Amino acid sequence: ITLDGSGAQSIISNGSLAQYNNLIIASTGTINFGATVYSKGNFNYTSGTVNAGAGTFTFIGRDDASINSGAVAFNNVNFDKDSNGDINITSSMDIDGTLTLSGNSGADINGGTINLSGDFISNGQGASNGSMSLMMDGTLDQGITWNSTESFQGPLTLNKASGNVILETAVNLNTTGQDLVLTDGDILQNGFDLTVDDNL
Repeated sequence: ITLDGSGAQSIISNGSLAQYNNLIIASTGTINFGATVYSKGNFNYTSGTVNAGAGTFTFIGRDDASINSGAVAFNNVNFDKDSNGDINITSSMDIDGTLTLSGNSGADINGGTINLSGDFISNGQGASNGSMSLMMDGTLDQGITWNSTESFQGPLTLNKASGNVILETAVNLNTTGQDLVLTDGDILQNGFDLTVDDNL
C-alpha cells in the first residue's frame, strides 16, 4: 500500500488480523497512525508529515521485513515476529514511546540503531541473534525490563541529558561484543544485577 495523497490520510488496524503487507509513505500531506497498526511486511518512508499519535505499531507475522523509517518518530513499537521472521532496520529508527520485543526465538532484529525515548521491555525470546543497537536518549526516566533469556545482541548506549535509566529486572548483556556505552546519564540498578560480559 502506497500513501501518496496531498491531504490527511490515516492508517489503522481493527484487530491483529488486519495486517498491512508493505507500507510506503510518499505523501505531501499528513499521515495519522491509529491506536493500533499491524504490519507484516516492509515499512518505507519517503516523504510527508507523520503523526504517530498515542498508539502502538506492531510488526507481526512470519515474513522478513525491512524498516526504512526516515523522519518518522513512532510512539509505542512492538516487534512480535514469528520464528525466522527477521527485521532489518535501515540506518536508524526513532521511538518516542515504549519498545517491546515479544517475538519468538529465531526472529532477529538486525541492522541499525533504535533511538528510544521511552521504556524498553524484552519479553519472550525476541531478537535471539539480532545485531541491532539500542540508544536510550529520552529526557525523562526510562525503565528496562528484561524477561527473556535472549534479546538483541548489539551495544546498549545511554545518552541522556536528563533523567535516569532504571532497571526493573536483572539485565544481562551477555553476548560477545555487546558493550554498555555510557555517554551521558546514570543507571539506577534498583536492587537488580547488571551483567556486562564485554566492554563498559
